[in-house]
Amino acid sequence: MKVEFKKLQLVLIATALTALAACHKDEAAPPPPAAPAPEAAAPAPSTDTSPASSSSVGGAVDDAAITTKVKAALIAESSLKAGDIKVETNQGVVALTGTVGTADQGAKAEQIAKATAGVTSVNNQLTVKK
Repeated sequence: MKVEFKKLQLVLIATALTALAACHKDEAAPPPPAAPAPEAAAPAPSTDTSPASSSSVGGAVDDAAITTKVKAALIAESSLKAGDIKVETNQGVVALTGTVGTADQGAKAEQIAKATAGVTSVNNQLTVKK
């Protein structure tokens, strides 16, 4: 019963984090287009000096959601000590670092990450504890 409650709790946390990450997508929306300039005028130079475009912000939000989903799936897997596994995502590529008890556990963690929606590839850098 306690394990089931823990899994439910973790899934709810992961869902909440994913929802919060998705909320920030709207904040990075580009401003509405300006009124068209007269045909004889040259186009105005861009005044956008922001360091990140909306697509990179959206990508960061997607990466955060993927990381959250992978972490939640690892936590739900009872054969893994998910606290020993660090998950980072960059443009859909998931990097797994940390330690596992056996090579099979490392393979299981990689399999879980690969099965997560939005993951394009997995860089498994997990090491086996000796």
